[in-house]
Amino acid sequence: MMRRSVWQLAVLATLHAACLSFSWQVQGAEVEWQIRQLADVRLTHQNLYGTDLVPVIDWLGVRSDDAAYLHRFNLSASTVDVRITGQARLQLSSASEDKPKSYLDTISAELTLDSTSFVFAGRRHFVQGTSYGINPADVFFDPLTQDRSLNETRRRQETLGVDAVGVEVLASNRLTLSGFVAPAGNGLNAGQSTRAGISAALLAPDSNMDLSALAFWDARPGLAVSLSTTRGEAWVVYADTALRRNRSLVAPRPLDGVDAGAFISNDINDGRWYFAGTVGAGLTLASGASFNLEYSRKSDGYSAGEWSEMVRLIGASAQEWRVGPVPERGQGRLLTLNGMLRAETLRRNYLFGRAAFPQVAFFGEASLELSMLHGLDDRSGVLSIRVEKVLQSGTTWGIYSSQPYGGHRSEFGLRGTGLKVVAYVTHSF
Repeated sequence: MMRRSVWQLAVLATLHAACLSFSWQVQGAEVEWQIRQLADVRLTHQNLYGTDLVPVIDWLGVRSDDAAYLHRFNLSASTVDVRITGQARLQLSSASEDKPKSYLDTISAELTLDSTSFVFAGRRHFVQGTSYGINPADVFFDPLTQDRSLNETRRRQETLGVDAVGVEVLASNRLTLSGFVAPAGNGLNAGQSTRAGISAALLAPDSNMDLSALAFWDARPGLAVSLSTTRGEAWVVYADTALRRNRSLVAPRPLDGVDAGAFISNDINDGRWYFAGTVGAGLTLASGASFNLEYSRKSDGYSAGEWSEMVRLIGASAQEWRVGPVPERGQGRLLTLNGMLRAETLRRNYLFGRAAFPQVAFFGEASLELSMLHGLDDRSGVLSIRVEKVLQSGTTWGIYSSQPYGGHRSEFGLRGTGLKVVAYVTHSF
């Protein structure tokens, strides 16, 4: 099938969204049904360039131009004792050569046992922590699966959930306990091992504090703790932490006595314990403008010595791929190194800043959000801006842009992705 152009697909998607603009709510005997929908059309352009790590742009797995249409369905059905919820997405993109993709993000049933407890089964999101930038407490979520061009409401929501069974108990009006098991295999939790968790959430209104702790078991078992407290009407201070066994990043180890680019991979299942934490503060003004500043520390990130060795191996492998003596070997090593570096953040120390303004006259009373993730170890990072306008008709238009910065051997300079601009229109009904 001949691939449609970007603009042709955009026009077709817009017409398709208009045809699907309907909603309904059915209420039967003691059963309430509700189906909500969201239609989204977006045009994306991103600058891509070759680096030592990614000398071939096709290795990035993305295209510089894309037009996409997404349709999301949210279902809920409830009786007195049973509640069923689900979310599915259908996406058509010019980058996928007109082959639609479908995602079943969540489908879960809850059965109320009594006034203080319920059991659940199915696919659902397990969200832990409140940090905006790096959230180490959200242990069952891979940040690489989220689309940062989406706003905060949709970014975490439009990801695949976890297949699990569990129970939640309201032990008191301040303490909630829960536990779950997420089995793997037979089509459940693809690519994951069996996981489990026990959590406790404490609300202390006298001290304006929320505290939650999650003990969990997976390939990297450990403990996650989140804390937030308000100070007056404007300030909030929070922290998200995790102590986990085994390392998340693979570090290459050079082989002595062989060629300059030879290395082996250290075992990430080293049995050691690694700490990751984010501390932050937020300020909300009477106008609705809000500001956040966060510092994150990851003890399993690459140290200065490990990063220097990584950059040296990347350079040696790129040189061999270009001029030999064995280009195929150099290419294979580069692909291996690319796999090692598939993570949202790679180093140890970061700052994250965010400023959000609900209405800006210069942008026609649209909202404005600015954010920055800055790596303190090599002074590279990403700047982003979003302008978004919500109309009374349920339609939202917006523009999102991000720009990485840093030296060509820095964390964000090696990735091969540059300025990204996304224009989108969303309609909810």
